[in-house]
Amino acid sequence: MEEAILEALKQSNTRFYKQEARFDSLEKEIKKNLLPLENMYRNIQIIGEVPKSHLEQNERQHKEMMAELKGETGLLGTAVRHISNRKKT
Repeated sequence: MEEAILEALKQSNTRFYKQEARFDSLEKEIKKNLLPLENMYRNIQIIGEVPKSHLEQNERQHKEMMAELKGETGLLGTAVRHISNRKKT
């Protein structure tokens, strides 16, 4: 009877160590895959920031162009008025 109990304990102990080894193996795999996943996440964030950056740059350039056009339009209007005033006199 004692031998049967001892044998059952040994088998249980063997199974426990096998499970522990499998757990350690899985843990190593997880750690190995964690760094590439973190890098991928960082790259995805960068990819998401690029369109936002371009949008902001485009908006800035659009405002600059509109301001420049307003200035040119104002200058052109002034020149036309000046020329028309000269012709009237």
